[in-house]
Amino acid sequence: MPKIKLGLRQLKTLRQVAGLVEAGPGSATPATILKFRYVKLLLNKSIIFAAAAFICLSFLISGCEDSESHLSDGHDFGSNNPTLYVAFGDSITYGSGVPTADNYPTKLGGMMMRTVINEGYPGAESYIGADLVNGILNDYKPGFLLILFGINDLIMGHDEEETIGYLQYICQAAIDNKTIPVIATLTPVAGEHHAFASGVDRLNVLIRQLAANMNVAIVDLDAAFKWDPLYLQEDGLHPNALGYNLMAITFYDIVN
Repeated sequence: MPKIKLGLRQLKTLRQVAGLVEAGPGSATPATILKFRYVKLLLNKSIIFAAAAFICLSFLISGCEDSESHLSDGHDFGSNNPTLYVAFGDSITYGSGVPTADNYPTKLGGMMMRTVINEGYPGAESYIGADLVNGILNDYKPGFLLILFGINDLIMGHDEEETIGYLQYICQAAIDNKTIPVIATLTPVAGEHHAFASGVDRLNVLIRQLAANMNVAIVDLDAAFKWDPLYLQEDGLHPNALGYNLMAITFYDIVN
């Protein structure tokens, strides 16, 4: 892996925003998110995710190295890169609480032997995703945008229909860009976050309806997790390494 060199200003910005990784919902403002994204952009451009040997072997046997996503059959990608994926979301996409090697975008990239760029922002709500989506699409020109927002909206008490409106905007932005959007249902909550369980259920119903109405592919993380706390960290919100691996497999089943 190539060494990444950052200037003093970039290092200062990284230190300023590093606190967001463990920060709670509401800590992410548009200004800090943009700073965070600036540094991540520098890092992402120097990283191509590789699989662990045993994961690669299992998927090579199934022929994944030669496969094209069925989602892309007949799709006009325009000037986008059909083999480039951007994982777009909040701290669950970012991989808070686990090493980089264990977050779902890293694992998914290894399984597919494709580049999966991690554009996860700890604390981000869906409106921040709507603010950032066009810039991300313009910067990377990805073939696929993997979307996971909503839990922070529930924690902050936002109206669920408003959240769906922002998710619809994100999906439409991808469609207009000739990027294929793939939207995911929310992962379950437990422990100290169990109070938001009914909200997760309601929002997941709306996300499924949105996907059906827009003819957008959906990754049903809710169904995959089966509300089993075995897949969650002690905070009852973020997946653990086992949960992130399940996320990667569930995304793989849909996008590959």
